[in-house]
Amino acid sequence: DEAGHIGNVDAKVQAIASIDQHVVGPLLTRLRKEGDDWRILVLPAHPTPCSIRTHTDAAVPFAIAGKRISTVVGKTYSEKEAAGGDLHIDHGNELMEYFLTVR
Repeated sequence: DEAGHIGNVDAKVQAIASIDQHVVGPLLTRLRKEGDDWRILVLPAHPTPCSIRTHTDAAVPFAIAGKRISTVVGKTYSEKEAAGGDLHIDHGNELMEYFLTVR
């Protein structure tokens, strides 16, 4: 978020990579060791594009993995790809419902 506020694309990419390396990656490793009865949903609270340096109400990229989840769109994790994708969920509670009930 802060990298977006200062308009630093490289810092934003590094922050996302760091979260993936130090939080999401180890968590996935642990979950996979525990078996197959799990799901994980990863997303930011809101977009903060570097080009405008403030929060927007644009599409938020998210990633879901786990039990009964298969690849829907094999694209990169980015705000641009989220906006152009065909899965749009307008309200947070609807995203949680989708996450919990997707078959």
